[in-house]
Amino acid sequence: MEKMFEEFKLGTVKLMNRFVFPPIKLACGNPDGKVTERQLQFYSQIAREDKMFLLQEKKKEAI
Repeated sequence: MEKMFEEFKLGTVKLMNRFVFPPIKLACGNPDGKVTERQLQFYSQIAREDKMFLLQEKKKEAI
């Protein structure tokens, strides 16, 4: 279990731990698939907490 908290290098990106945040359906996207402000705020909050591998839900445009 201690290894989960060790730094990890994924390609050229250095992660602070080995946790993966899975994609979840927020149900707050636009019907046309475009990213909403609410989605940006949610993922920004998660990313600010710590460096980890973050998988995002399907969307039409890149963030």
